[in-house]
Order: sequence, then C-alpha cells, then structure tokens
Amino acid sequence: MQSTSRLMASMHQQRAAQAGYIHKTFLHEFYQVAFRNKLYGDLAELQKDRATAWSIAIMNASIRA
Repeated sequence: MQSTSRLMASMHQQRAAQAGYIHKTFLHEFYQVAFRNKLYGDLAELQKDRATAWSIAIMNASIRA
C-alpha cells in the first residue's frame, strides 16, 4: 500500500512539474511577447490570440513527437 501511495505522489510531482514548465513557457513565449507588441482593448481579444497561439503550440509539439 505504501509503494502505491509513493508512486502516486511521484506521478503527481512529475505532472505538477510538467504543468509548471508549460505555464512558464507560455508566459515567456506568448504573454510577454504579446504585451510588448500589442495593446489589448479587452479580454476577449487577448483570449482569442492566446487560443490561436496555444493551438499552434500543440500542433508543433505533436509534429515533433
């Protein structure tokens, strides 16, 4: 039973690290660049650009895999 809980804790830590890496990458590659290059009038416009950038990133990641 203890080995299962240790395994689950290890998997959780790995997922948390991966999620943190993805969020940090998106911060650096999208938000910081976007806010330097464009002044957003409203949240919907920012979300539209973010969704486009996210789908491009997912496509590029699946091509590399």
